Amino acid sequence: MAELTIHTHRHTLWHFIPGLALSAVITGAALWGGSIPAVAGAGFSALTLAILFGMVLGNTVYPKIWQRCDGGVLFAKQHLLRLGIILYGFRLTFSQIADVGVSGIAIDVLTLSSTFLLTCFLGQKVFGLDKHTSWLIGAGSSICGAAAVLATEPVVKAEASKVTVAVPLPFSSTRLCTRFSPTGSARKPMAFTSAQRCTKWRRWWRPVTPSVRRPKTRQ
Repeated sequence: MAELTIHTHRHTLWHFIPGLALSAVITGAALWGGSIPAVAGAGFSALTLAILFGMVLGNTVYPKIWQRCDGGVLFAKQHLLRLGIILYGFRLTFSQIADVGVSGIAIDVLTLSSTFLLTCFLGQKVFGLDKHTSWLIGAGSSICGAAAVLATEPVVKAEASKVTVAVPLPFSSTRLCTRFSPTGSARKPMAFTSAQRCTKWRRWWRPVTPSVRRPKTRQ
């Protein structure tokens, strides 16, 4: 019988530092750019700027330095991104969920599930996309954009090229939808909380009732 030898590569901390440093620089630049009122007013958040900076560097400088930075970048994408999503979930309290109410939660569940299923159906049946690309686009469109696409990538084991296709689409569709949505113009930053968004949608769906004017009392 042939003997099988399994080689395990244990990398030191210095193997991840260049890629983590590059990720930190892009993160800092995106946070700084997203804090500028003119940039935020145009609808570009820190996450959007980070994606744009990464796309520019990935097609210019990164092919020359990828051997040094690839380990840290992959570590940030596979581990730090998941940790960030978990830590972000710690900010959600039960009181905030109670403020949304049962109807708000039902609206969120219906909107999320219908958007995901409709996107997967249209992607595979109408546009002829493969299932992985459809799943990534559906996750990004129904949940939270590019972050959901990157978090879904290791779950469905999608290729990097399919992630590249799926990342820009949620942002583009969000920009188009917010321009015609009743919650505000696309020129205004999307700074609503979940409770505020559900309240605004419920007010829009609810029939407008005439207000009752009370007679003014003279003093």
